Amino acid sequence: MAFYTYECGNCGNEFNVRENMSEHSTDVRECKYCHVKEAEQILFPSMLEFKGSGFYETTGKGKEKAWK
Repeated sequence: MAFYTYECGNCGNEFNVRENMSEHSTDVRECKYCHVKEAEQILFPSMLEFKGSGFYETTGKGKEKAWK
């Protein structure tokens, strides 16, 4: 189960919906507050950060350098 955040284009309220990832749809939803079908999902950037050595030069490349 995951939480998805939506913002209503009509009233501006934000709300969360808990749903299975397999059942999730990016379609426009009905707002929980004003009941108008104008709520769109808010997408947040992922917080992925690579740390450590070897991410470009040695990962799966053997002894060759990826960038010359």
